Amino acid sequence: MAQVKPLIPVLLSVISGLIILSGGILATYMMSIWGGPLRHNTWANMLGQFGYAIGASTYLFGSFATMGIFGIFSGISILLSSLALWSKPYQHIFWGSIITVFSICSICGAMGGWIVGMILGIIGGLSAIFWKAPE
Repeated sequence: MAQVKPLIPVLLSVISGLIILSGGILATYMMSIWGGPLRHNTWANMLGQFGYAIGASTYLFGSFATMGIFGIFSGISILLSSLALWSKPYQHIFWGSIITVFSICSICGAMGGWIVGMILGIIGGLSAIFWKAPE
């Protein structure tokens, strides 16, 4: 007899993971372009002492790039949890919880995948938690 799979929770979670992953990649890429050590030296050379004050803000962009890397990690974790949910539907509560937690945490790293990814991930994770195989 074929095993019944939680199709809707997996689809919502995969779409969520892809959106969050793309948000994390975009955040990391943009912040690595806007901030960095070369940017700091350019401001310092052009504006003297005032340039150092402006250049110090580029370290903030570096921390945003680190948050973008966390967004990439969140997206990959959601995608892997979705695949695990598909392959082991009897562990739906555990994998649904992981998907929900990383979807909520993605607001810190990938802007929640433009909020849409986070909402889809929360819905997908909760629907995985409450999913019941038809008898």
